[in-house]
Amino acid sequence: MIDQGMTQSQSVLDGLVERLGKSTGPDRELDFLIQTHVANPLTGNEGYTLQDIMDDFALLGAEGMTIDAPYTASVDAALALVERKLPGPRWCWKLVQENGRHVFVLRNAPWLTVVAPAWTASHERAPIAILLATLSALQSLEAK
Repeated sequence: MIDQGMTQSQSVLDGLVERLGKSTGPDRELDFLIQTHVANPLTGNEGYTLQDIMDDFALLGAEGMTIDAPYTASVDAALALVERKLPGPRWCWKLVQENGRHVFVLRNAPWLTVVAPAWTASHERAPIAILLATLSALQSLEAK
């Protein structure tokens, strides 16, 4: 259920972040959800929830869905999503490995030094760390 202060898009992003955080590896259903709600959002489907999309996916199965990119399996696909959704020279990122986990840092307006907003996520899989930080940044920007 979407609370009154939250948009449908924010609710969907919250759901995606929660599912990504629990994922253990590439997931075709999550790729489809990212495609339909983030990369190429569905238009004209106000009221179409994350659960509706998941129900469609369950009904049609992975074979019935066309997925543009394997976001949860590919660093290249995940970074292409960053560049598509957060374009321009104001954004920079860094991917490092710490204690066996991949850490992705996404920063807006890095020349502002300490006050520059930053989103950080870590995960065992690099593409998922990238997606978590990217979706968190999109959540923050949408909330404004």
